[in-house]
Amino acid sequence: MGRTLFVVCILFLVNAGRGGAQKMPPQCEMCLSQCRRPPCNCPKECEGYSSQSSNPTDEMMEQFLQFFVNGSFHFPPDFSFPQGFDPSILDNIKFPENYDLAHDNHQWHENGLDQGIHGSMSESMLHDMLEMLPGALRARLELTGILPNIETMSQLHYKEILLLPESIIKRLNSNLLADLNATDVMKLLQLTQGKAESILHIFTHLSQDLFRRTLSQVKQEEVSCANTPKSIFITVISAIEHHFGRPRNWRPEIIQLLDPFKTGLNAEQIKMLSKEAFEALLASFTRNQTNDPCKFERSERRAILIAGMRHWGRVSYWNKDKLLSVGPIMMDMTPNELKMISPSIMMEILPIVGQYQFEHNRGRVVINVVTRSPDWNWSSLQVKSLGNLSGFLHGKEIQKLPAETITAASSELVKSVRGRGSQVRNIASKITEALGDVRNWNKDNVKTLGRAASGLKVKDLEELPASALVESVADIAKSDFSRRQRQVVLKKFKEGRQNAKQPISSTEVKQLGNLVAGLKSSDFRKMDSTDIKESLSTLREAKDKMDKTQKFEIMRKLKRSKGGIGEVVMEMGDLAKEVPLNSLKNVSLLTLLEPSQSSETNDTQEDDVPVVGAGRIKWSKSQSMMMFREVVKKTLAPSGSLEALDAGTIRYMGTLSLGMTCKDIRSLLDDNIISIAGAMMELNRWTDRQLYCLIDKIRNSLSRNFTATFTESDVVQLTGQLLIKLSVRELTEIPAFEREIAYTSIGQEDLTDVKPIKRRQLARRVLKDRGKESEDSEIDSEDLDVLGNMICDLDEGAIDGMSSDAFNNAIYDMHTCCFKEPQRAAVRSRIIKENGNADSWNSEQLTSFGTLMGSLEEEEIDQIDQDEFSTVAEEIMSDFGDFLDKTEECAKELSTEDMDSINEGFKRVAISAKDALVSAAQSSPARKKRETYSPTCNEIEVLGEGNVAWTVEELLAMETVEFDNCAETLGQVESFTAEQLDALLQKAKQTWGEAAEMEPSEIQQLGRIASRFSINDIGNLNLTDNDAVYDIAVHNIWTTEQLSAAFERYHSLSGDDLSAYEASTLVALANFVCGMTPTQIASLDSSSYGEAAAVVGELESCSPNQWAAFKDHSIAEFGPIDSWQPDVYAEVGSLIVGFTAVELGNLDNTTLAGVKASAIGWIPADTFAAGFSAAVLASFDAEQVEAVTELQRAALSDDQLAALDQVEYEIVVTTEIPVSAAVEVASPSDKAALFVTIFIIQAILNVSLRI
Repeated sequence: MGRTLFVVCILFLVNAGRGGAQKMPPQCEMCLSQCRRPPCNCPKECEGYSSQSSNPTDEMMEQFLQFFVNGSFHFPPDFSFPQGFDPSILDNIKFPENYDLAHDNHQWHENGLDQGIHGSMSESMLHDMLEMLPGALRARLELTGILPNIETMSQLHYKEILLLPESIIKRLNSNLLADLNATDVMKLLQLTQGKAESILHIFTHLSQDLFRRTLSQVKQEEVSCANTPKSIFITVISAIEHHFGRPRNWRPEIIQLLDPFKTGLNAEQIKMLSKEAFEALLASFTRNQTNDPCKFERSERRAILIAGMRHWGRVSYWNKDKLLSVGPIMMDMTPNELKMISPSIMMEILPIVGQYQFEHNRGRVVINVVTRSPDWNWSSLQVKSLGNLSGFLHGKEIQKLPAETITAASSELVKSVRGRGSQVRNIASKITEALGDVRNWNKDNVKTLGRAASGLKVKDLEELPASALVESVADIAKSDFSRRQRQVVLKKFKEGRQNAKQPISSTEVKQLGNLVAGLKSSDFRKMDSTDIKESLSTLREAKDKMDKTQKFEIMRKLKRSKGGIGEVVMEMGDLAKEVPLNSLKNVSLLTLLEPSQSSETNDTQEDDVPVVGAGRIKWSKSQSMMMFREVVKKTLAPSGSLEALDAGTIRYMGTLSLGMTCKDIRSLLDDNIISIAGAMMELNRWTDRQLYCLIDKIRNSLSRNFTATFTESDVVQLTGQLLIKLSVRELTEIPAFEREIAYTSIGQEDLTDVKPIKRRQLARRVLKDRGKESEDSEIDSEDLDVLGNMICDLDEGAIDGMSSDAFNNAIYDMHTCCFKEPQRAAVRSRIIKENGNADSWNSEQLTSFGTLMGSLEEEEIDQIDQDEFSTVAEEIMSDFGDFLDKTEECAKELSTEDMDSINEGFKRVAISAKDALVSAAQSSPARKKRETYSPTCNEIEVLGEGNVAWTVEELLAMETVEFDNCAETLGQVESFTAEQLDALLQKAKQTWGEAAEMEPSEIQQLGRIASRFSINDIGNLNLTDNDAVYDIAVHNIWTTEQLSAAFERYHSLSGDDLSAYEASTLVALANFVCGMTPTQIASLDSSSYGEAAAVVGELESCSPNQWAAFKDHSIAEFGPIDSWQPDVYAEVGSLIVGFTAVELGNLDNTTLAGVKASAIGWIPADTFAAGFSAAVLASFDAEQVEAVTELQRAALSDDQLAALDQVEYEIVVTTEIPVSAAVEVASPSDKAALFVTIFIIQAILNVSLRI
């Protein structure tokens, strides 16, 4: 404790003192103030001064006194009070009336020092703490004459010493550092609390020899990129540059100093390295290449490859050793670069390359290269050597392999397969062919399938011996089974148990693994609560495959168990996201603050980073908001101000920090706002509102034109997630070197939610900065590395201006771009130019085009060879499936004509893919030809969303057995017309019988097809199974009449009174809840609604009158509306659609943070206009503004419209109460409690604050 507290106090006195310090010469002050990083090249007489260590003025002295209450602080893990100090003094502190810790109390502190009202520290205590100082530094301080003045120092209260800021260290006079040894420097570094500026100040004022020795000692400490912010690594690299010059001058021995800081190198520094230094860096990097957590960012990895090409020539010249020396960085080669590798060399290094985790397109290129080798013959040994790459084999390639080859290489093949595509189905078919009739299989035969078990037909699964399946279920548990397949496997599993009627046990749940998602919610209801608790590790792994009904039943069991949810909430991982807000409020705060004992729930940060247990869970928006207020703020900031929260504490709080409101963000400490923001950006899932508020906080904390002084460390800490929220002007003011790093970081982000005009401006600015703004400029691959996802915002001229190599690399990254018609036309033109006529295209080229095939004309698509197309149809349709998932975002920025063009292009490609599959099937002698083609389940699985290509006649011609196998896939297709859905419903009736005859498991598979049931059919459906009801009710495609009929059918079958409905019933009904009348809704039990509020709040089919009926239940559960915090608004979701104009008018910047954006557009236009004033509308965030409909806009006044436009175009309007006026004054007991709580929380950390 003494080391941390007293040294900082001494440093303050040294900086504030006058003893012997000389005034900085004016020319030095000017030079050093303009120097952003050493070396500064200032006049010789400036040596000994630094930009951070000029002699303090009286004004600085006053500022430092104010820092007593504004500083940040830490308790090291070896914390102990100084000998003779009574800790109870912290409990008896008396604060003057109206004392506010968080703001300017300079006058009170001066009075305190004069009158000694704080209670003082004894001289012996101060001397004890002096012993903790580095000896050389202590000697230097004694020479200043400061140390003998113990009497003055003893006036400082213990708490005030504790609050002295780290920021004083970075102003330490460089003369005081001259005689330190490496151990002394390490002690000082610990006092910096990991602040980059202070570390740089210390390192750059050491002698070169001492700097080397210090780095050597650092290597002996447990410092790694897994537990240290990257900004610290960048700082060390900057210090190395200060001592040894720019990277172009570095020798291999300097590279040895980089460990463990090498990932602090930026792209330009890597490109500067000499050949010898570059190769030394590679040797360092690849020592632990497989599991090294110290990974370069993509821009730096690309820089390594570019540097390799500069030193060794094009990739086509690289030999085996050079390729292996870059290790896993091969995964960042462009497809064109991979194509340059010699097939014979690729084959030689395949056993190693096959262990890398390539993304699909690049992995497929590697396979294409290696199979071109004259020595490649698809032997079992060669297939085994593919390793992870075997997951990219085409279904046709698998189909051509002999069954014995598949069997011999099965262990490698099945490890890499995913899904239920043709590849998996063909592997399963080949293994089945080799092993014989599935009815005779034993457990070892089933184990052979592994993940490929999802490729078995439903009929095969039904015929497997139950005993064989029970004994091997753990080996096939990770297969990507369909819901129907899971149901069959679970049925067989239950049949094969010794006591089939017994509830599932925890042991069996662990055996089932992900297959547990096939259990019904009724199965969970029957389980013992203890078994549920003991199964949590398995259940949280399977959570993404479960429906809401299943997860809700698990929550219900845990809530009603002994000890309740609070006893196991930390073991639930992300499954805790399903805990209702009211239930979570009853969990002990101490439980949530317990340190994490396991990395199993770690969803955000490296395992080595200490994080409170609750901080490793991905909470819902409402949960995060509630817990930040109730846990973090009440524990660390009872006054309401968060100035006590530093970067370390934010990291420790993990995902709990995501619950900050704008008011919380504004009250963060100004002095270290960049490092605090950097710690925040280590988490994802910040809302736009939070990010813009954080940017405003940074603006207000720093000087005008603040981005002009950004360092590389600043840019890296803020990340693209936050940088993109800066205005274009602010981004362009970042210094040139750092600006390119900023643009590269932005380019790695998902930019879908960024205004198109801003993205286009940035894309043009990137090209301008790189000297590519003229029309005749050629854009190369290095330009694309900087642009990243901004490639989607290049205009047609820039697309035309790409070099051939750049375009052929970029085409893979364009697959998800929301292109306008001129851009699509430019892409089509380049495809033809680079690849020739369509009739010559092979499967490899078609794969590279992906979704961009939609830009081709119909006659061009028709020219494609159908055999080549059928080989890759599955990949291309899968590509389209991913793209269509984001078309809702595309629609926000594209015209109706552009969207129509995209949809028409997709349908052209889907029809061509279907035709290619049909042609391949009809050419098979085993396939009987029919006048109207009958789709097979294999083809349906291949096409995915492309099943819209089938005609009504073809769908009706489908065999019932094929429909039975693939009904679930067909039920998920969103693009079917009403006529196609009617044909599929007719096929369902042919397969399973009329509506009254269908089993719940069959109804469940129908998905969207069920929406074509008539009112009469709905009245005959068996809606007794909650899981089946949920899976058809969750789709927002039902008419009002259908919703009413479905609810009445469910209600009549249940026989329950409405007041007896449990929360699980409301969850299962999903949109069918919107079939209730307001009177029926009023009859529900409020507590049941309260538990299901988050699920009900997601519904999209209810009317304003129905939401108004739910409002009374919300008030009963969450209190009067005017008392609601933003977390309640986030929990109840669409409920605001039922608000009155007065209730809407009472919303403000804080509560709007919880309002669901999509619900905004469902508020009646007259209520919207009457309720939301211009001031409230100005507090909307961008997503909420986008949700406003044209009908709502038409009802607004000019002032209201102007307020919306100001938000939409990111014009900053300050309508908030100043921070100083908004912070509440806490009671004296709260103030004293703050210090005790901070001590407890920091003691929990129990981690050294190293550099």
